[in-house]
Amino acid sequence: EYDINRPEDLTRLLISMTRNKLVDATRRQRAQRRDHRRAVSLDALDVASRIADPTESVENNELLAAFRQRLTQEERQLAEFRAAGREWLEIAELLGGTPDARRKQLTRAISRVSRELGLDESESS
Repeated sequence: EYDINRPEDLTRLLISMTRNKLVDATRRQRAQRRDHRRAVSLDALDVASRIADPTESVENNELLAAFRQRLTQEERQLAEFRAAGREWLEIAELLGGTPDARRKQLTRAISRVSRELGLDESESS
């Protein structure tokens, strides 16, 4: 489901998930007809078009570190191999198992950690 080839791909995925969570939160606020004068509009943040500033960069790095910390050692190794450009067949030969099994293992790990961090796009709050 996720094709993570480089560390930047994981960062982009996490940012995209965060952006989607903000959009969903805005929609929920509007659906509940919240008093817009009492809540900060998430649209005003214009998350999608902002240029990364130092604070955002630090936040992204912290999120990535938290994400990696929640992966098991084997899952981290899978992610590192993919980020280094290794193919699934090569990874399976190094670690054992089949290429599909290793791909699914990493996909499930990313989904699990995304849920743990509250970044899962399909999560309903």
